[in-house]
Amino acid sequence: MKKFPFRLRLVVGFSLTLVILILINVVSLRTANSLAENSLWIERSQEGLLKLQRIISLIVSAESETRGYVITGRENYLHVYQTAQETLQTAIQDLRSRSLANPRQQEQLDDLDQLIRQRLELLERTNEL
Repeated sequence: MKKFPFRLRLVVGFSLTLVILILINVVSLRTANSLAENSLWIERSQEGLLKLQRIISLIVSAESETRGYVITGRENYLHVYQTAQETLQTAIQDLRSRSLANPRQQEQLDDLDQLIRQRLELLERTNEL
């Protein structure tokens, strides 16, 4: 078996090491980019969930104020109800603007908006009694 000169073995060894390091660097860079992108999506999802939680809270507040008005007849409950109603529309629009790129979420928001409007109409009729 022929023995390669030391210099050639040294160059091949360093070249192979350099190629391996470059490959490791490329894989690490791709992984870091993927992690950053996933973190962004997680953050956006959490923001959306917080906004949905805010919408639920506003609906519960509107219902609670309606009950307060029906039970006591005091007008100050209506003011809080009307504020919750206005804030709900703003919250829905804000949530809608964050999901423009996703048609499925837009459809779900349309359904949610319709359900909220129905609920608010029911509360409005209750307040009128």
